[in-house]
Amino acid sequence: MMVRKLCLPEINWSPQEEASATKLVKETLRRARAGTVLEALGYGTAALGFETFVFAIVANDRRSDAESRPYVISNQAEAWIRRYDERAYLELDPRVELAAEPGYAFWESRQFDKDPQHRLFLTEAAAFGIRSGLVVGLCTRDPPSYSMLRLNQAAPTLGHWSAEQRSHIAGQASILGKVLSRTMRRFLNEQELLFPAPPMKLNLRERQILTLAAAGKTSKEIAGAVGIAKITVDTLVGIILSKMGALNRNQAIAKAIAHKLIHVADDVDAEYKSAKLQATRRAHRAIAA
Repeated sequence: MMVRKLCLPEINWSPQEEASATKLVKETLRRARAGTVLEALGYGTAALGFETFVFAIVANDRRSDAESRPYVISNQAEAWIRRYDERAYLELDPRVELAAEPGYAFWESRQFDKDPQHRLFLTEAAAFGIRSGLVVGLCTRDPPSYSMLRLNQAAPTLGHWSAEQRSHIAGQASILGKVLSRTMRRFLNEQELLFPAPPMKLNLRERQILTLAAAGKTSKEIAGAVGIAKITVDTLVGIILSKMGALNRNQAIAKAIAHKLIHVADDVDAEYKSAKLQATRRAHRAIAA
């Protein structure tokens, strides 16, 4: 779910983080409180020497049975954001793997020349000023969450920074991302109605995954059937839940059937038959009303 107008009433960071934060980090967080997180990260990104950013956080609903849903803040071009979603570039984006574990990684397009799928993605990305950058994978314990911060450059290489400079930049970006992740996670828990109802629209890959889930397939089985990594399936499921405004897979399946986004065969498992039956009954009641 893309987020544009989000400001934070307070900043949640530890004394150690605050003590080690640079003026750049403190000013960025000050702007997140005074204005919006989008504007603040735009300032911080430029100050760190990059041009565009993507900040994504996986935030859970407060209900104990809810599944994770992602929230994304970015200043990238709208045309690129739409293309990324429509063409399911999440599966081809090498930065996703770089952010799979906590830590950071600087990258350049030439690192991924040997993989044709990565080359396809990066050729498209280059047209929108994404040819190198920094990826930071983030985890917080209080409350638990996972997020990532991507800082992008249009330049093909990052050779103008020394090892010491890179370490300093990555350290600032890591503190900034971690504090924002924790603060946003707490804020999202308190503001259930902060975001508008999501549109009932899925791309081809998302419909394929939800159809397989409706047939009773696990994430691992879906990954094998589609030919992508399990972590990518889990991420796509989170995106589907966000788009559908669903708390879990069954609810997403029921909504997708009711809105005729997927077709489910009659011989699926009983658990999913029930979801289909409930969705059909709700659709019939809505027509009758």
